[in-house]
Order: sequence, then C-alpha cells, then structure tokens
Amino acid sequence: GLVIGQCVALTYAYFKARPYLLAVDKKTGNNHQPNWLLGGMLLLATGAVTTLSSMDVVFVKLWFSPTEAGIYSSVATLARGIFFLTVSVVGVLFPMIQLTAPKEENAKLLRKGLLITFGLGGGALLVFWLIPEFLIQLLFGVRYTSLSHLLPLIGSVQFLVSVANVLLLYDIALRRYSAALFSAFIILLISGG
Repeated sequence: GLVIGQCVALTYAYFKARPYLLAVDKKTGNNHQPNWLLGGMLLLATGAVTTLSSMDVVFVKLWFSPTEAGIYSSVATLARGIFFLTVSVVGVLFPMIQLTAPKEENAKLLRKGLLITFGLGGGALLVFWLIPEFLIQLLFGVRYTSLSHLLPLIGSVQFLVSVANVLLLYDIALRRYSAALFSAFIILLISGG
C-alpha cells in the first residue's frame, strides 16, 4: 500500500511539473532540462530510502503469523520514528547547499545537519536502549511487549539509515552522483542487514 501510494503521488507530481521542466526561460534562454537529473536522483533516493526502511515489515507479514506480524509492525513503527524525527533535517539542509558556495561553507552545513541528526536520533535511540519494554507497554499495551527487545535493534538500523540519508542527499545537492551512489549502497547494506 505504501509503495503504491507513493508511486501514484509521484506520477501525479511528474505530470503536473512536466510543463515547467520542459520549458525554456524566456528571459535567460536557460533550458530547465538539466534539473531532470537532479530531480530524478532525488526521486530515486527518497523512494529507495522509504522503501528499504519499510521492507522488514513487508517480509515479516509474509513469513510470520498475523499476531507476530502485528506486534513486530508496532515495534518497527516506533523505531522508524527515529528516521522521521531526523528526516526534517535533510529537508532544511538540502535547499541551503549551494554549488557556488565555498567548499567549507557547504561542509559546515553538513556538519550541522549531522550534529542535529546525531542529537535527535541518538537521543531517541538512547531512550530505546534504556527503556524499550516501558515504551512499548506505554504506547501499545502489555500484549505488545513480547518483541520489545527488538526496539533498540530496529532503532539502531533506522538511526544509521538516517545518517546515511543526510550524506546521500548532501551529495545529490552538490551533484556528486557517484558519491551519492556510494551512500545509497550503504543504506542498502544497512537496511538489508
């Protein structure tokens, strides 16, 4: 459902934006087609990160009983909160990066983005490691505590994906697509592990 919903939304956005992407600026004569590569990379990156960070729930639903899958899904949803807590950092960081800015200025933005990601994500992860059973019981009830020991582990994966996501989108913003592919590979390894 999540993947289909995203595909439908992205297809709709593509058709709405298509006239603007194909247009030539009448004042400057600039063609907007070079933005296709950047937009395509952003689309692939965000789609891949979202899909990969949700694949565990899909596989659990395929291979385990509905009860176990429901309990796991609850734990994974809470753990995924780390990713959604930190993803806004990328949303703010990305537009601030400029190709024409000095290298150190962009690097400073990256350091700030990583520091905020480590602060928010690391803080949440610490809580997941310290009181996982309490959190699960508080938010979902006693019936869901049987898999509470997985919360810190799934949270750790989501934290690593969050950090790699900052690096991935930083590289895309600077049009360093080969470095972005490396970050994407790291996300794939983390999500698959």
